[in-house]
Amino acid sequence: MNPIFQWVVTHTVWKRRLRRCARCGHEQLVRAGARGQTVACGKCAAPLPPPS
Repeated sequence: MNPIFQWVVTHTVWKRRLRRCARCGHEQLVRAGARGQTVACGKCAAPLPPPS
């Protein structure tokens, strides 16, 4: 697979799952299977928005 294409694919997937904490600005990946569960920020434990 073309490395540039692979980079674009992985980064668009990551961008979709990346959630930024409103309290401390920490970005973290939210699993797609975590729908309905509240995901806490790894830095300050504030709840993150659920995956779209």
